[in-house]
Amino acid sequence: MIKTVSLAVTVAVIMGCASAQAAPFNCNLPAFQRHGALRNSCNAIAAAYDSVVVAQQNNSFRLGGHGNAALAALQRAYNEMLAAARTAN
Repeated sequence: MIKTVSLAVTVAVIMGCASAQAAPFNCNLPAFQRHGALRNSCNAIAAAYDSVVVAQQNNSFRLGGHGNAALAALQRAYNEMLAAARTAN
């Protein structure tokens, strides 16, 4: 019985971790390959996005809309980085 409950808890924790939202950015696109600084900026944006998502989850999404605003700003920043990399190519 205890092994069954332990297994169920372990599976639930793994499933919960697997369902965590990851940053919707691809910093390994060919556009970033020739521009290390832009790729590093993209990685920083992705890390910041992940941090905001964690903050939202830790605060039961009670950030007064500011968490979503931050995610939207990070999405715009990624789009600008991608545009800059494509223009530089």
